[in-house]
Formats: sequence, structure tokens, C-alpha cells
Amino acid sequence: MLFDAHLPSAAHVEQLGRERDRAKQALEETHRRTGRLQEQRDHTGLLHFRDRGRLDDLICDGQTACERQLERCHLAKRAHDLAAGRLYDWLGEHGDNAARLVAADRELADRQRHDQLAIARQRAVEQAPSWPERKLPARDRGIGLDR
Repeated sequence: MLFDAHLPSAAHVEQLGRERDRAKQALEETHRRTGRLQEQRDHTGLLHFRDRGRLDDLICDGQTACERQLERCHLAKRAHDLAAGRLYDWLGEHGDNAARLVAADRELADRQRHDQLAIARQRAVEQAPSWPERKLPARDRGIGLDR
């Protein structure tokens, strides 16, 4: 990080935004799954006690998961909003030089990520099994150059 150690970098704010989006998607998926279970329970006959009981348990577990996902979603949103607010306040105070510094910090983070990917690829290539070398027999072309 090129600037104040207590200030979140732009890359960190973007990462928090992705985490917030993933938490929201997980919450929506949990809501859909619980809704499908509720529909399935509604279509289950009244005399199918065992099936209705099993579905009730699954719906209860789904609602508990929804509550956990909602809390996770709120925490991720709060963390992103706090970091983004601090960064944008700092940018507002320091003007154009700060924007250039943030751009340089983002570029540095991108370069570090690309360097890590390149190192990982290089290690994968180095650790890959090598192909055995084959020696091809010399061919006689019949033109007398092999003598």
C-alpha cells in the first residue's frame, strides 16, 4: 500500500464489494430454496405426516440459514460501506494527487496479482513431468551426404 496504513486501498474496497455481492447471492439462493421447500410442503397431502414433518424440518433449517445469511450480508455491506466511505472521504480531502495515488496503488495490486499468477504457472511448468526424448534414426536419403 502506497499511502496511509489505516486507509483501505481501492483493491480492498473492491474485494469487500465482491464479498458483499457473494453474500447477497447466497441469501437470495437460500430464500429460493426455502420457498421451493414451502411450495413442496403445500402440495404434500395432509395425511402424509412423515413427509410433511421432514419438509417442516428442512424449512426450519432453511429459515435459520436465511437468518445467518442475512446477518452475513449486513456485515459485508457495513464493512464495504465503511471502507468505501473512508477512502472517498480521504480522496475528497486530498484532491487529484490522491486519485493518482489510488490509481497507482490499484496498479501495484494488479501487478502483484499477475506476478503471483506467473510464479504459480512457472512452478506448474517446472513440476510438470517432462516428455522422454526420442532419438530418431538417421534416414538414408540416397544422395550420398551421410558418408
